[in-house]
Amino acid sequence: MQHEVHRHQVVTAVHHQGGSYRLDTASLDSCLIPKRASAADPDEIRRQGRGVAYARTAFAYVFTAGKARTNKARQ
Repeated sequence: MQHEVHRHQVVTAVHHQGGSYRLDTASLDSCLIPKRASAADPDEIRRQGRGVAYARTAFAYVFTAGKARTNKARQ
């Protein structure tokens, strides 16, 4: 069995304040990092019924999709 693995990269963080939007391309490597590592556990997210709290927040994130690669599942 094969499936594609897509690589996504944050290219811009969008901030919203007072009716205006600002694009931020600085320090993107610090985006989408959970405040607590345990918060990123899928079972914990389902149990709590809420999303992950991130250390650095934005109104939205813009991603670019990298090349997909095909993985063969082991049988």
